[in-house]
Amino acid sequence: MNVGGVVQFIHQWGGDSATNRDVCRAVSYDSVRNEVLYMLETTSPSLRPDYDRYSRYSKDNTDILIISMRPGGDFVSGYNLNYDTASVSMGVGGHSFFVKDDFFIFGG
Repeated sequence: MNVGGVVQFIHQWGGDSATNRDVCRAVSYDSVRNEVLYMLETTSPSLRPDYDRYSRYSKDNTDILIISMRPGGDFVSGYNLNYDTASVSMGVGGHSFFVKDDFFIFGG
């Protein structure tokens, strides 16, 4: 059974790809909303709201960013999950992300 697909668009978020450690860990599809969902572990300040409030050690930790897009590549929304000023990383298990009703479910 072939479960592969065709890449229709490519986007780059975050900072300089040579210095950041942003990585997409999981991709899912919400068939009810017709949205492709990406779950990223982010270190780039541009992808972390209120980054200037974070503790001095938080630059070494990762936040989670969920990005939803239409299949054609149009951005729909973004959700940042973080521990605010705590120096704690959030990690995502590879390919451990899906949608159930109105909930995003993932393993870390």
